[in-house]
Amino acid sequence: MANHLDEYEAWVAFDGPATIELEGGFELAERLAHKYWDLSDPERKATLEGWRAKADTLCVITLRPERVRTYAE
Repeated sequence: MANHLDEYEAWVAFDGPATIELEGGFELAERLAHKYWDLSDPERKATLEGWRAKADTLCVITLRPERVRTYAE
């Protein structure tokens, strides 16, 4: 997604180690979907089912920030 030319720049960056777990990605996504989404909404339910069909392609990335940098114009 690109910013519009007249839109202010803003970003956040995390410095620190990260780990990648190749298992558990779908389980985390499913837990969060049940917590934050109304799964009676057909679009949300279809998205979750699409993720389920590709569960072996999802992973969990854990960030351990040692420093957080931000910028906003």
